[in-house]
Amino acid sequence: MTREAFLTGTGTATTGHGTIVHASTARQWADGGDTLVQPVWINQHRRIEALGTPCRIFTRQQRHALIIRDKGCSFPGCDAPPQHCQVHHIVPWADGGPTHIDNGCLLCTYHHRTFERLGWVCRMLNGSPPANDGVAGRGGIPHWIPPAWTGNQTPIRNTAHDPRPSYPLKT
Repeated sequence: MTREAFLTGTGTATTGHGTIVHASTARQWADGGDTLVQPVWINQHRRIEALGTPCRIFTRQQRHALIIRDKGCSFPGCDAPPQHCQVHHIVPWADGGPTHIDNGCLLCTYHHRTFERLGWVCRMLNGSPPANDGVAGRGGIPHWIPPAWTGNQTPIRNTAHDPRPSYPLKT
């Protein structure tokens, strides 16, 4: 089903066997414990926008995609490499957050345990400058919003893993 159909419960969904059902029925099945649901969100042109998993744990392929994107811990200033990271659900799985790359980021064990207690919040932003409301587009790159007590709520992207600039050698 489309993302809009999933979120609103209006429209249709197609089962793995090709049966078309009302989106609200598919959502009821997903809320039960007996149905295996793998979310595949498509747009009006049938382009796959996101591929989820029916499991809480991210797949090896999803983890590889996050390693390519994040290159290590996504927390600002942290240079922990991917092999020292866990995959974090930005919207918690227990709260209905899907297990797909648009809802995941790499965090080292330390930051995964402490970011919430320290008051940091993660949001996926598209890297473009924020609009007047301070929120950039959806999807893309994990940005971290500092605790309110800092007085600065500007989202920060970790640049510790960005490639070093290369300078031409003088001859």
